[in-house]
Amino acid sequence: MILILFERIRKERPGAENKVKVIPGDLCPENDDSLGISEDDAKTLQNTVSIVFHCAATLRLEAKLKDAILTNTMGTWKVLQFSRGMNNLEVSVSENNP
Repeated sequence: MILILFERIRKERPGAENKVKVIPGDLCPENDDSLGISEDDAKTLQNTVSIVFHCAATLRLEAKLKDAILTNTMGTWKVLQFSRGMNNLEVSVSENNP
């Protein structure tokens, strides 16, 4: 994270960037509830995460409205349901701008 946006947090909390890990997934409605992540990643998340940032959505203007709505609403629902099983969850933040 070299962005100037994170300069303050680097100064105030050195090493904090080491706590952030990006795990790619898939929120498409035709996929199951696994969110497209591996079982190992799911277990790690369930046992170690205390803060969830959900910032995924489809923004494609050419997407069918039905598909966009399903992806954006069902994807958020899947993340919320998955988050309910996290042992250390303190905060869940969802930012969607369809």
